[in-house]
Order: sequence, then C-alpha cells, then structure tokens
Amino acid sequence: MPEATDPIGELADLALHVMDDRCSAVTMALPDDPASVLRPMVEAVLAEASAQAWIEKQLAETGLKSMDFRNGMTMEVEPARDMVAQWVGAARAMLGDAPNYTETPVEMVVKVAENPERFAFTLQRVGKITPHQARQQAETALAEVLRIVSDYVIESNDSGGIDCNDLAWRLQEVGHPLPTPAP
Repeated sequence: MPEATDPIGELADLALHVMDDRCSAVTMALPDDPASVLRPMVEAVLAEASAQAWIEKQLAETGLKSMDFRNGMTMEVEPARDMVAQWVGAARAMLGDAPNYTETPVEMVVKVAENPERFAFTLQRVGKITPHQARQQAETALAEVLRIVSDYVIESNDSGGIDCNDLAWRLQEVGHPLPTPAP
C-alpha cells in the first residue's frame, strides 16, 4: 500500500526550495524548522486561493454582477438564459391569477441584537402600483372623504338647510359615489 502524501507539506518544501534558489536572505531569516513557518503560510495561501476560485465560479455560474440591500433589494445579473427562465417560471407561479402582486412569507433567522425578524418577499408585476402605493392612495382617498363629511357636518350644524343628498352629491363630484343599495 503506497504511503499517503502530504500535499501541503510538499508545497511548503517547494516554497523553501524556491526561496533557496531565488532569495537566500529570506531563507537565512527562517527558523531552524522552516516548516513551522511555511506550512501555515501555504495553508493560508491555499485557503484564500480556493475561496477566490469558489467565488469566481459562483459569479460565473449565476451571472450575478451586483446586489444591493439599501432600499429594498436590487440585483444586477448577466442575462443567463437558464437563470432567467427559472426566475420567470417562479414569478408566474407565485403571481398566479393575481393582477398586481403577491407576498410570500419567508421565515429567516436574521438576528439583530438577538431579535429574530420575519420577512415577506413581494413579487410585483412591472408597471403596476406597489402595495405601499396602493395603501397611500387609499389613505389619500379616505382623508378626502373624511374632509368632505367633516365639512358637511360643520355646514349642516352651522347653517342647516342641507340634507344627506347634498353629502352624497359632494362625494360623487370628487369620485367617491355612495354604493348602490342592494335590492
């Protein structure tokens, strides 16, 4: 049975040999046991090289160019056909018949000061309003209706002579007609 090799030890020996050939001053500065210095150095260089190779491989395979989390999440990706096809399929499946957006609750273990938080991803059709914009529009419409009702109540109390039909007309004029009663 052949003896197991020590590739890191072999690289450390190679590094010592290269230093002997090219830079005797460095070799003279090494301790009596150069492996005690060279072996950890070779391990660190290999760890860094393998990490960089893995990162480059991931970037090449995913096509990811950049990712930003400052205002929501934005990713810039290479137009990789397979990845784009997967994203389109996932988006269509998640949206289903939804006309605008869908929220997908996702449990993540994200701890900030030991407080885990829960997140939801919102997938939205391009060109449609966001849930936040829809809420803002509803709040604006509600504020307008409440202003009209408040003005009506004040005017009715101060001067009289107006009735509920006047309120219905005022609401209709600004695009908030009262619903038609069910038969």
